[in-house]
Order: sequence, then structure tokens, then C-alpha cells
Amino acid sequence: MLRDESITRENAYSDLFIDSATLEAYIQKESVPADKADRMREFYIVRNNQFAWFTSAGITEQARGLWSLSESSAEEVKTKPSGRLQERMDSLLTGDSAAMAKQKPSSLPDTATRVNNQDTTTATVSSTAVDSLRSTAGNGAGLFSQADTALVQTELALTAHFVTLATETQGPVTADNFYWLVPRKRMDALQLADSLLNKAADSSFWQNNAQYAALKNSLGTYYNAAKNGGWPTVGAVAGMRKGVQAPAVVQLKKRLAASGDYPATDTTLVYSDSLLTAIKSVQERFGLQPTGLVNDSLIQELNVPAEERVKQILVNMNRALWLQPHTDSSRIFINIPTQQLVVYGDSGKIMSMPVIVGKEGTGTMAFNDAITTVVFNPTWNIPESIVRNEIMPKMKNDPAYLKKNNMEIVSQNDSIPQVRQ
Repeated sequence: MLRDESITRENAYSDLFIDSATLEAYIQKESVPADKADRMREFYIVRNNQFAWFTSAGITEQARGLWSLSESSAEEVKTKPSGRLQERMDSLLTGDSAAMAKQKPSSLPDTATRVNNQDTTTATVSSTAVDSLRSTAGNGAGLFSQADTALVQTELALTAHFVTLATETQGPVTADNFYWLVPRKRMDALQLADSLLNKAADSSFWQNNAQYAALKNSLGTYYNAAKNGGWPTVGAVAGMRKGVQAPAVVQLKKRLAASGDYPATDTTLVYSDSLLTAIKSVQERFGLQPTGLVNDSLIQELNVPAEERVKQILVNMNRALWLQPHTDSSRIFINIPTQQLVVYGDSGKIMSMPVIVGKEGTGTMAFNDAITTVVFNPTWNIPESIVRNEIMPKMKNDPAYLKKNNMEIVSQNDSIPQVRQ
């Protein structure tokens, strides 16, 4: 395996690097088996020793995907992650303070790694984890530092577990994609989209990933729009509804035609039945109520630049790569950004309903799993971070807060009560 010396600090996906001596010390200390140790060495050689799971700004989307895959593959994996790594990742991913895992705004990884733009992803990092991983050296410009021993050990432990998933499971991480699934270089969004769309064929695994395939199928429309200068913005047309005749209707039709949502041949001034159908379809895709009424929320979504939509699709294509693909037409899909649950059956979509998801900073992780039990009206043991940061201040201001919200204290953990709803 040859070292990729074209990776530099200027174009590397992560701005943190690890030296070979530290890697060898970890392998010796943890008694890593020879074949697994070789994989780890090769992994960092092709990355020119840059970190895979952290940047100075925080934990990356790929680390979140890896850990979600680890949990969904728990029964299949013989070599479990250590309790120490489990504790660290639980702390990093379910804590109470947020850190953005960002790269430069215009950057995306290279085609060899086929990964997402980090600009729109938020990683959750608890205060405890931050204290243990924060650099004690350097200028304090970033959240994490390669000089921090705890961070380095977590990085290497994740890589060791990554090797385990590649060798002990039949999931998305394989010996074939092991080296490129995690980003190596930054790359412009349109360049990455072009490389994906012009690729002769994806691996059989990705071809069988319906979610990935659907996103890739949509990518071409948005890529072509962005490459050709984007689409026209929609002005002050709020309140428009079926039957209206106005020049602004033409403006709306042109915008929808640019994204493939309406025939470009219709340039009349009338808000027709066909336009109503198109508007409702677009509203549903954006997670809005499909009323057919053109309101501020719809205009805001329509005016998101085409290149930004390309980035969002690339982000979610990469997220799909880390998920076990579903093989059953009957499934429940949670759209986290729109806070909607959608039920699918053999004939397609059956129903949808609003659901509660984690807010920014305590976000819900992406995962696939089988439903084995349904509990009606379950109690909720509220996480300690929510009790500390949200409920306790409200209890202080209102002694009857718990009773008003159907909550109760079931035990006491030091100074933090365990609250159930």
C-alpha cells in the first residue's frame, strides 16, 4: 500500500495528523492482532497519517456513521468495542453541548473517498468529553488537538473497530471500500457530484441500497441546475393560490421547471390544477403541509441555491452508505429534519405523522434496525443532560413544574434527580 503524499495540510480532509510511532505504540499496548494491525497501518498510510474521525472542530459525520453502524451490527460482530471506547463515544454523541465538525465552506472530499460535505453537519459533544479531549496545548483555535492523548487513543480505537466491522460483518464496510469510505481530501461539491454521476457503476452493495440509489437519482437534476447557473429566485408571491392570474405565476412556474417539478412548456399566467398538484408535491418533499398555498415557508425553500441542494444530497448519500440497507418494502422511515414518521408498505406510502426528535446539540442519530416490540404510552426516563439543563431550571422557577408536565422523580443521582415522564 503506497502512501498518498499528495495529501497535505492544505487539502487534507482533517487538519489533525498522527505519527507512525504513536500508532505502533497503540498496536503494542492493545496487543492488536497482526492482520488487524497491518490494516490499521495501511489505513493511515493511504491517508498520509491524517485523522479519520476527528478534526480540530469536533467529531465528524463519519464517526457518527461508524458508531451507528457498530450498534446496529452488535449481534454480528464477535470483537466488541472496549468498554472504554463505548463510554467515550456515548459521552461524545449524547452529551449536552454542540461542536460543528466543519471543513472549509466550499470544500468536499475527493472522489476516491466519496464522502459528504461537513458544512451542514452538527456533532454533539458532552462537556465531560470535551474536558477529557480538549487540547491542553496549542493556541486554542480548535476544539480538539492532536497533542491530546485521550483524543489520539479514541481515534485509534475507532479505527481498530472500523477494521473489525470490515472483517467480521456483511454490512456496508468491506475490504473493498475500507480505504476510501472515510474522506481523505476536500473537494468542491460540484466536482464530487460530477464524479459520482459519471462513475460507470457503483458496487453491488450500493446498487442494492435503495436510499442511496434514490438520492443519486435526484443528484443529477440539482447538479445540472447548479452547473448551469442555478435557478431563478421567487419574489413576493406569498398568498398565491389556485385560480390566481398574475405575472408572478409565470415566475413560480419557471422556478419549478428548473428543478424538474413542472413542465417548462407552461408559461401561462394562471395558477392551474396542474400547478396546484406540483406545489403540493414540492411542499411534501420539503416537509411542509401540502396545502397548495404559496407561503413564506415554501418561498424560503424554493430560494435555497441549487448548489446548496447538491451539498445536502451528497451529505445524505454518504449517510446512507453507513446504514444497513433495508430489504423489506414494509418499513417505517423517520425524516429527522422534517420531524415526520412515514409508513411504507408494498404499495408505497401508507401514512405519515409528526414525531419528536432531538433538537440541535442533542440530535437523533441515523440508524437502521428491525422493530421487535411496540410499547403503547411508554414512560420516558429523561436523559441526565436534559434534566440538568432544561428541567432543573424550570423546577427552580416553578415548584409545580413536574406535576404540571406529568413528570416524577424516581431516584436521586448525586445532585441530579432521575426524572420520568
